[in-house]
Amino acid sequence: MDVIGNKGLIELGQYCKKLKRLRIETENEQREDEEARVTQRGLIAISNGCPELEYISVNVSNITNQALTHIGTHLKNLCDFRLTLLNHQQVIPDFPLEDGVKELLQGCVKLRRFTLYLRSGGLTDEGLEYIGRFGVNLKWILLGYCGQTDEG
Repeated sequence: MDVIGNKGLIELGQYCKKLKRLRIETENEQREDEEARVTQRGLIAISNGCPELEYISVNVSNITNQALTHIGTHLKNLCDFRLTLLNHQQVIPDFPLEDGVKELLQGCVKLRRFTLYLRSGGLTDEGLEYIGRFGVNLKWILLGYCGQTDEG
């Protein structure tokens, strides 16, 4: 469950170098416990420390382009990426996530399954274009709150 938080992901990155699968579920979206939340800090730590990761499914309370870029740079074996941004009232200053999505897809060429469930403004039509252009090996996609128009 999501009680691992960033601190737990930092520990995993330090000691579980051969980790291949990571799934963090959320019991309660309305958690007030900052220590239990996963953010870009935890994702950067896990991508630094666990280069053999093939599968990530995580609910985050905050995300940045930098974290997605970092995953694309360091997790070359990633085949399945699933990220859900929880509906906290927190403002995400790094929206939209076009650049991060582009870098993730360019770096993770083995990616076959891709889920990105954000909130309004998280990914524009340009980001959807990047998914089409750089996600050529994707076989399965789930998107939520992505794009602005049918053109995307």
